[in-house]
Amino acid sequence: MAPSEDETAARSARGGSASLDALADFLRDGRLFQRADAAGQRVQTALYRLVAEGAPVALDRLAAAVGLGRDQVAEILEAIPPSDFQRDDTDRILGFRGLGQVPSRHRLTLADPTLAGHKLYAWCAFDCLFLPALLDGAMEVASTCPVTRAEIRLTVTPTGVAQVRPESVVMSFVTPETASMRADLRGTFCCHVNFFASAAAAEAWRADHEGAAIVSLDEGFELGRIRNQAGVGAAPAGGS
Repeated sequence: MAPSEDETAARSARGGSASLDALADFLRDGRLFQRADAAGQRVQTALYRLVAEGAPVALDRLAAAVGLGRDQVAEILEAIPPSDFQRDDTDRILGFRGLGQVPSRHRLTLADPTLAGHKLYAWCAFDCLFLPALLDGAMEVASTCPVTRAEIRLTVTPTGVAQVRPESVVMSFVTPETASMRADLRGTFCCHVNFFASAAAAEAWRADHEGAAIVSLDEGFELGRIRNQAGVGAAPAGGS
């Protein structure tokens, strides 16, 4: 199948299709998130679900959800870099690796009726593309282009991007050094991963962000699938 107009524009912006392979390798190699063992995968998947319920997550609540001992769950969480969490003053978890209850530019509405109505936010544009598979449900995304300030809206399901407005939306992606991301995930990765109203807007932004890549939404979704497989095993839904 020939690439779409948006994919062609994004490919031109990032300097050729070979760069997409490098982005995929960045995720497969665990440079964004290290792959968890079976118990860690259970804890992480449950934590996403609990955060999506819209209330701070205490350790005891998480342990009960996965059926593991409190000390074991605490040990699993302690092995994850602190910057991968958002916490309140009592150490309850407000956000984890892309999904949070703390307001951001990327506003989420979940289709699951048991989760609908909660105020949820993504840490970056990329999160909006991989979270639906982890939560096993469709998600409405409302964001803003950082260059044009145009509103961007998407419907993302566990199997792909179903709707997007405007149709010309693309996404940036960066590959910082692992050590810097472990120390400050949101400050070194998330803040540079945005939706843009067009490839032209993305190029204007990229002029001041050397090394950033621009990908289409379909390419971004595929990178999200790879991220889910690399981080928590095969995606719960929509994976292959």
